[in-house]
Formats: sequence, C-alpha cells, structure tokens
Amino acid sequence: MNYLTPLLNWIKENYIKVSIIFVLISLFYFSFVYWNYLKDQKAENSSEIYINLFNKISEGSEISLKDHKDALSEIEDIDPNSIYYVLAKSFEAKFLADEENLIGAIDSYIHAKNILDKKGTDFNFLSEIINLRLVQLYIQTENYEAAKSLLSFDFITFGSEKYIFLGDILRNQNDLKSAREFYNRALELSVDQAQETFIKLKISNLN
Repeated sequence: MNYLTPLLNWIKENYIKVSIIFVLISLFYFSFVYWNYLKDQKAENSSEIYINLFNKISEGSEISLKDHKDALSEIEDIDPNSIYYVLAKSFEAKFLADEENLIGAIDSYIHAKNILDKKGTDFNFLSEIINLRLVQLYIQTENYEAAKSLLSFDFITFGSEKYIFLGDILRNQNDLKSAREFYNRALELSVDQAQETFIKLKISNLN
C-alpha cells in the first residue's frame, strides 16, 4: 500500500482544497439537475396555457384578441422563446388575418419566424408553414419582393406550395409564361389529387 502514501499525504495537506472542489462539483451536478427540472416544468406550464387556447379555438368558442394577448403574455413570462410561444403567436397572426388586419398578422408571423430561425432545423416543418403564411399575406398586400425572398429558401415538405405561390406572383405581374412554368413545376411535385386539380385550374385560367 506504499504507493498510496504520497496520495494520502497530499490529501491531508490539501484537505480544504479537495473539499471545496468536491462541493463545487456537487453544486454543479445538482444545479444541472435542477435546471433540467425547471426547464421541463416551464415547458409543461407553457404547454398547458397553449393547449387551453387551442381547445377554445377548436371548440369554436368566441376568442378575442385580448384572449390571444393574455395567453401570449403568460407564456412569455415563462419562456418567450418556447415553441408554445411560437404556436400561440401563430394563432394570434391567423386571428388578425381573419380580422383583415394584414399588417398586424405579418408582424406576428415575423415574430414567430424570428424565434424559429434561432432553433435551427429542429422545427423545419413549422418554419415552412409560417413562411408560406407570410408569403400569402405578402401577396395579398402586393409586397411581391418580400414574398419572393421567402420563397427563395428550400421547402422540403411544401415544395409544391412554394411553386404555386411563385406562379401566383408571376401571374399577378402578368408574366404568364413564367407563371405557367412554376405551376407545372408545382404539378410535378404534387402528391395530392385535390391539389393537382387546383393547380390545373390555375394553369387553364392563364389561357
């Protein structure tokens, strides 16, 4: 056991330092565990607020802008960058669009988009939906350059919709040849019969 003697002597001489290191490691570990607990708790609390809002909308209950703002404020107090805040913000944007407050809807979608952009590729599906909703609103407000800018990104899930909107923009700008090319590209990517019929109708209306 002689080989342990130097180590034991060192520990005796540096007992305070060793104790402090042990305490610091313990504190770090328990802080990490508690942080994860708080994160899970925050997500659970945010999800409850979001689900409550979602259920009201799904049930057809009368929802005001104040109801949206209140839910957003509660989620924001918990975690302003959570996915539930993004989802609730999207509901607010749709509400504003339905009320024909298109500028307000655009602002809400942009807010949601900016949060998602910071999350990388984890929520690509949702990012594409929000981008397409923004494109639709930009087309309605005739902000075609902003719409084209968003449509310059790759759309993995909604490729067909991307080219439908590009076709719509070019049609509105009287570039019917390019519009037809985009509609045909959308037709190639479409995997939905109802959507294919919809695209063919757009093509036929170019004649």
